Amino acid sequence: MKLRKLAFLSTIFAILLPTLVVATVVITYTYPVTYGTASQPIYLALGPNYKDANTLGLVSISGSGWTSSTTSVDTYVPSGDTITLNAATGSSNTYLLNVLEIVNDSSVASPTYVWINTSSMPSGVHIYYNEGTPITMTSGVGSSSGVTFNSGTYLYTLGTALQITKGITTIYLAFVLPGTLSSSSGNIYITYQIE
Repeated sequence: MKLRKLAFLSTIFAILLPTLVVATVVITYTYPVTYGTASQPIYLALGPNYKDANTLGLVSISGSGWTSSTTSVDTYVPSGDTITLNAATGSSNTYLLNVLEIVNDSSVASPTYVWINTSSMPSGVHIYYNEGTPITMTSGVGSSSGVTFNSGTYLYTLGTALQITKGITTIYLAFVLPGTLSSSSGNIYITYQIE
């Protein structure tokens, strides 16, 4: 009987010994956590020429909360709202300069990147960007050299990373639509990365 009791106690001790050795000190802290939403540090917004282009029927946004009177510069465009871009009937090209912009309110010293992709973009549609300066034409359609834009304006290549220069708070966007544009739809995906 003593031997069984000793074997039983030895077994219990062998099972509990690793637990006792590993858990010699346990300290617990409790921190309250709340969850919610914050304003966007970087976002797509209405540009300075949105109102005029919207009045001409060349650009519009529809979705929850949008009305035809929503035309203020820097107004946030929520994800999922539909952006409609129209070419003027009979035109060679329609240039929608500064109708949309990317606002960078992040104020971080870390590198910030933007990627623009699309599920389908009609042939001949191009996106241009300029960091910090509204896009303007420096030579027009009738010039022998074709259309050129102000310094710092570049053709965006879909899917490539655009690093936002530190201190830049606005990236102006321009869309060039060919007059031969036919009705189609797709999605534009904008991804922001703050490192």
